[in-house]
Amino acid sequence: IGKFIAQDLAQRKARVILACRNVERGERAVREIRRQTGNSDVHLRILDTSSMESVRRFTEQIRKEEKQLDILVNNAAASGNGKR
Repeated sequence: IGKFIAQDLAQRKARVILACRNVERGERAVREIRRQTGNSDVHLRILDTSSMESVRRFTEQIRKEEKQLDILVNNAAASGNGKR
């Protein structure tokens, strides 16, 4: 769902930042969205939501690099066997 929302926003010429845990998969998604939409303003930032350190780094990077944030779409999958 998240990739399709990002693609729709890119099609509408929005600046899109994909926050992904896996660099390779994220880069592949960015290339695909750019190719399908013609929007080169699609970017990748690394984020592992299971790590507060990663969340803090991501937040600081966005705050430093972006003037404003108009829309935030949260989409995450859960995995595991549920045992702790």
